[in-house]
Amino acid sequence: MNILVLSSGTRSLLVRYLKASNPEGLIVCADNSPYAPALYEGDLQYITPRIDAPGYLDAILNICARHSINGVFSLIDPELVVLAKNADAFLKLGVKPMISDLTAVEACFDKFAFAEMLLDADVPTVKTYRSLAFALHDLSTGRLAFPLMIKPVKGSASIRLKKVEDVSALNAAWRDAEDLIIQEWVDMTEYGVDCYVDFESGELVDMFIKQKILMRAGETDKAVSSHNPIVEKTVKSMLERLPVKFKGAIDVDLFSDGDRCLISEINPRFGGGYPHAYACGVNFFSHYLQNLAGASNKQYSGLQYEPHVYMMKYNDVCMKRHVEL
Repeated sequence: MNILVLSSGTRSLLVRYLKASNPEGLIVCADNSPYAPALYEGDLQYITPRIDAPGYLDAILNICARHSINGVFSLIDPELVVLAKNADAFLKLGVKPMISDLTAVEACFDKFAFAEMLLDADVPTVKTYRSLAFALHDLSTGRLAFPLMIKPVKGSASIRLKKVEDVSALNAAWRDAEDLIIQEWVDMTEYGVDCYVDFESGELVDMFIKQKILMRAGETDKAVSSHNPIVEKTVKSMLERLPVKFKGAIDVDLFSDGDRCLISEINPRFGGGYPHAYACGVNFFSHYLQNLAGASNKQYSGLQYEPHVYMMKYNDVCMKRHVEL
């Protein structure tokens, strides 16, 4: 299978694992910068326009046509919406966008709307407010307590997150920025769950749970694989209850105190910690290849990896001469 990886960025290990899983196929990597190290892990490299630039979509479609691409996916959130909105243009070329449908993708990127959707589906989640007045009211009645978390209603990678400890700080944070939400501060253990939902059957196929030890810039920096039955049950139940249906790789963030879980957010793409799952034998790429061939994968039958395996990220460098860029 020939696969196009968009906005490959720094996800070198992920591209390397994809190539190992698809040795007979072609891996084409694209990014809007020649300084994206993961570009050079692919068999071919393309520098593409930014997703908001004229000609972006035509450039991507031309790459697909030129190299008989079978499947395409992106590693950044804003590009997922563009791919989902233009899915028909790819399908006409015989290219399968390896992402969830537009309704599912858009549901994840408005944090307040996502929290409301979870509540409507009776899925436990973090208390979330779009109104300062409502938050202040619940603070006055004791339904909400400091500290609180302030974050953009849309955004990723923990950008502009702020912890506030009192009403004065809350008012100041709310006044200094727009399009914010207020969330309760959750003092529980944080987990990341990588899931694969079959494109053909729509059923859950695979799951990997990691307990987060350390975060850096919104991504899991250190973690340990876990067999947590409460987390497993919560995620399975959520996928069944939500009105939108996810496909392919998704990354679920949640909190648990051992007795209950609170869903925080879903990223409808490969999460930054997915290499942990792959290294433990949870290979989503093999599931993708099966789906690209038009076949279903076996339904989920429980956690299939070793627990207590630690992941520790570290810095590496990619060196290229000018003529190689």
